[in-house]
Amino acid sequence: MITHSFFSAQSSLMKVARIATVIVGGYTFTAALCHWLKWLVPVSDQEARLLVNMSFFIIYLLVLMALFCGSNHRRIIAITLVGNAVLWAPWLFLVQEAGA
Repeated sequence: MITHSFFSAQSSLMKVARIATVIVGGYTFTAALCHWLKWLVPVSDQEARLLVNMSFFIIYLLVLMALFCGSNHRRIIAITLVGNAVLWAPWLFLVQEAGA
């Protein structure tokens, strides 16, 4: 009887972890990109909100497609986590500094 690793419990757990990481991590990654976009584009607040709202869905779709195209589950999870840390850490530092 031939068994594939596709149906193994560890492989299924990694697939679930990858799907959850891509959906949630991709959403937070896109939110961070949009926060930076709104902060960096020199337009009025209303125009910046409109730009972010329109571009969020396109960016999220592209991030999801890019993350689901990878073949290694662990590498995709690591890329998502590191990408979020790189984008959110400076943003949170700037917000904390601006509030103080």
